[in-house]
Amino acid sequence: MTMAVKTATTYQHLHRRRTNFRPAQLAARLHRYTCSFAQDYKSMIDLVRTLGTTAAGPKIWTATPPPLMAHGAYGMNSTVINTVFQTLVPTINTDNKLANPTIDCFSALGGSAS
Repeated sequence: MTMAVKTATTYQHLHRRRTNFRPAQLAARLHRYTCSFAQDYKSMIDLVRTLGTTAAGPKIWTATPPPLMAHGAYGMNSTVINTVFQTLVPTINTDNKLANPTIDCFSALGGSAS
């Protein structure tokens, strides 16, 4: 099972249990408690920090995914891609104390907050 599928499954489970759904709050909750995506992302960052050719290690950049225009395209959930990940990826960046800001591919490729 891929990280995105596990995250979408967790999202769907929590969404069904909440009547006052707020994606930003859900992203924070997923990140802190149940999100294997965030845990796996941190593991990848920790591994990448050990690589590189200088003592400082490599520069690490994170990026939000581009917008998913059609729900279900490629088997992906547009709410997770277009809402949850847009909050979750910058939170992962901040929590891992990365020096570089998150690259906003979502907005650059036509995504909107609405």
